[in-house]
Amino acid sequence: MNALDSGFINSDELVRKTGGSLIRNAGKIIALLSAAVAILLTFTDVQLGSLSGNDLTGELVMMLVAAYLIYFSLEDAGEKLGMQTKEYESALEQYETVRQSVGAEDTEALREFCIRYSEEELEYRKRSTLVHAGFTEGEMQAWREGKVLPKKARRIFKRVDAMRATPLTPQMLLNRERVARRSELASPERFKHCRMAVGLIPSTVGMCITVSVMLTVKNGLTAECVIEGLIKLAALPMVAFRGYSTGYSHVKDRGVAWLETRTRILSIFKNEGGSH
Repeated sequence: MNALDSGFINSDELVRKTGGSLIRNAGKIIALLSAAVAILLTFTDVQLGSLSGNDLTGELVMMLVAAYLIYFSLEDAGEKLGMQTKEYESALEQYETVRQSVGAEDTEALREFCIRYSEEELEYRKRSTLVHAGFTEGEMQAWREGKVLPKKARRIFKRVDAMRATPLTPQMLLNRERVARRSELASPERFKHCRMAVGLIPSTVGMCITVSVMLTVKNGLTAECVIEGLIKLAALPMVAFRGYSTGYSHVKDRGVAWLETRTRILSIFKNEGGSH
């Protein structure tokens, strides 16, 4: 390994540690920013402007657009950092191992397994809800046959009856990317342009706002004006840290859990014999 490769590896490790440290301390950072704002407010006279003012409306729109773009941009960056954690990499490695063990010859058996697994999972949720509420399947059957029961029992039984099976397909188990749940045969090309248009919405909104901005220099830039500006801008770092930590937590917690769930389901399928 040459010095350049070693430098890249060390810098990558530094980015992981720095990003992880920021995420772990996001709450503290937001608390410190809030405290700083409170301190600034302590030494100033606070007055709330009218929401109908043109200046306030313009500033509010700009702040909302900035917050929107910052939040979703850093949420995406947080997700990428979450994918570099040891927990995610370990879960992904285990998932890839069992996913690659499922061959084309297993397709038909996997389809049948998915249907059966969805049905069994629905039955488990129904029975679990009844047990947790203190009722039995016999009591629910009696209600279906017309027996008059208390209001609480009727409410629980109606909720159980309304439960539906969660869709599960081979595509959902074998595809690493987000997939359409309605059908395995849904081509991604069909909705490509729609997704591209939706992805452009944040940039389009930001462009419309920034193009229409007219700037004028404030006269008499005093300490009060500076403090007022700092207080208004203080919300943006809070939004940034919140978006970053949200994206990171989404991948590190829910993303890892979903990988582990799919790994477990595919392992059950393989242990049952696959395509036999």
